[in-house]
Amino acid sequence: MRAVARAQPDRCVRGGVLEFAGPIAPGIQSAADAIVQSGVRCGVGQPVLLFHAGHAKGDMPSHHLEMAGRHPEVNFRLGHPFGLRPELIDLAHDRAVAALREMEGDGPAGLLLVARGTRHPKANADMWKLLRLFWEAHRADFPLVEAAFVSLAEPFVAEGIARLRALGARRIVV
Repeated sequence: MRAVARAQPDRCVRGGVLEFAGPIAPGIQSAADAIVQSGVRCGVGQPVLLFHAGHAKGDMPSHHLEMAGRHPEVNFRLGHPFGLRPELIDLAHDRAVAALREMEGDGPAGLLLVARGTRHPKANADMWKLLRLFWEAHRADFPLVEAAFVSLAEPFVAEGIARLRALGARRIVV
């Protein structure tokens, strides 16, 4: 969020979290209240989500409606999850290469791309699309790429690591 604020110094930038709001990170409605108090009359809520799943389909539209209801004088717009953007793939590549440089040893490098996981099959399928697009663009650096999920969908992280090892990866970036 700080990087966005620095890149857009003429904009009022605030962040709010969907879950586990507290003293460090306010909730979404508190962030909306803060931008309204600063005088903003047109605001964009940009979800920092990867794919269209539960939070993007239900929670964020619900928060958007609540913001609009609480502040009818403000024109609130709701952005979209990041999805299969080339910039996201390039960012993942840059970070993976940096992590690989810090590893000792040699041998084939594997990359495990990890998402939260959901019960929405299309969102999980988008993770596999992301994996394929990553591999197409960056297989010279990472010939072995697998996907895994933290929860709600399989394969889980341990299984993803095991698959990369079985494919011959001796160095694995997660």
